[in-house]
Amino acid sequence: MAYRSPLLQGVFVLLFVMYGMLLLWAKKGLVISSHFIYACLFVSFTFFITEIFSAFERNYYFVLQELKFLPLFLLPKFFESFLDRSTLTVWQRKKIITDACKGFIILVLLINIVYGPILGAFRGTGPFEYSISLSYAMVFIFIILFHELSLKWKLLLTTNIFMLGSTMGFALLALSWLIKVRRLLLVKVRLSIFSKVVFAIPVVLIALWYITVFRGRAVFGEDFWSLDRVQVVQASLDYAAAYFTTIDYLFGFGIGRLLENLDLITSTDYPVVYHWIIKDFTGDGEVLYSFVFHNEYIRLFYNFGIFAPLILFALLYKEINNKTLFLIIILASLTNSTIYSYITMFVIALAAYVSKLDKTLKVTSQLSAPIVLSRRYSLV
Repeated sequence: MAYRSPLLQGVFVLLFVMYGMLLLWAKKGLVISSHFIYACLFVSFTFFITEIFSAFERNYYFVLQELKFLPLFLLPKFFESFLDRSTLTVWQRKKIITDACKGFIILVLLINIVYGPILGAFRGTGPFEYSISLSYAMVFIFIILFHELSLKWKLLLTTNIFMLGSTMGFALLALSWLIKVRRLLLVKVRLSIFSKVVFAIPVVLIALWYITVFRGRAVFGEDFWSLDRVQVVQASLDYAAAYFTTIDYLFGFGIGRLLENLDLITSTDYPVVYHWIIKDFTGDGEVLYSFVFHNEYIRLFYNFGIFAPLILFALLYKEINNKTLFLIIILASLTNSTIYSYITMFVIALAAYVSKLDKTLKVTSQLSAPIVLSRRYSLV
C-alpha cells in the first residue's frame, strides 16, 4: 500500500481556515480562539526544549505534518465567519450544516458503491481519506446531528460504516446508538431501563458479529495480544524504554525525528507491526515517524511528551463541549488518527460550532417559553 501524504491531504483545511480568518478579520477584526493560542504555546515550548536538549536532525516536512492538528482550534471560527450572518437565523444555520452532512453521507455512499461492488476493492476509497477515518467521521456526524437526521439517514450512515469495513468504526457506532437513543424506533415514549437493556442486546450482538465474523477479528483470550493495534502500542512502549531519555519522556522524542532501529524492535517480537507498518505501509521503513503508530495518544506522546495527550484533549473537550462525542473521540484515538486526520478534524470542528448553535437554541427556547405566574405574584 502506497504511503499517502497526510500533509498534502490537509492543505485544503489550511486554505479554508485562512479564508475564514480573513473574513473574520475583514468583518470584525482578527479573532483567534484562546484554545488555539494555548495549543500553540504548548507545542512551541516542547519544540524549544527538544531543540536545546536533544541532538537530532529534524525532517521539516514531517514537522509540518505533525503540527497540522492546530487548525482544529481555528476551524470553528471559520464556520462562524461563514455562517454567522444577520440574514440567517440559528435554525437556518443548523439546517445548512445538516444538509451539507447529508450530502457528505451520499458522497461516501457513492465511494463505497464504486470501490466495493463495482471495482471489488473492499474498503477502497481511492484519492479520498482512509476508510477508517471516513467511518469515524460518519460516527461523529451521527452523534452531533442525531436529532436532525431521520431514521432513513441514520440507516444510510450505518450502511456506509458497514461498507467502509472499520472494526472500531462499527463498534463505536454501536456504542453511540446505545448512548444516544432515547426512543424505541418510532414510538415516541421514553425508554425504561428494561427497554434499554432489551434494545441493547441486538445492537451488541450485531456489533460482535461484525467484528468477529464479518471482519474475522479474534478479540478474546490470547488472540487479543496478536491484534495489530495492540502490538503497535507494545512496540511503541518498548521503543521508548530502549531509546528515550528523561527529556524525551517529558517533552517528546521530537517532531520530525526519524524512528531509527524500530525495525529491530519489531522484526522478532512484533511481526504484525513489522510486516504491516515497516514493510507495507511505509515502504520498507522509508518514513518511520510518529504517525506510523496509528494511536493518537502514542503519537502525541512521541511528539510533545507524556503530558501532551492530557493537555491537548482537555483543550479539545473545552472546544467541542459534547460529552458523548468526546467519549467516542477518546476511544477512537486508541486505534487511529482523530485530530490528525483532516476529515475527522473538520467534523470535530464542525461539532464545536454546532454545540454553540445548540446552546443558543436552548437559550432562545427558554426565553420564548411562557412564564407561569404564581398565585402570590398574580396581577389580578
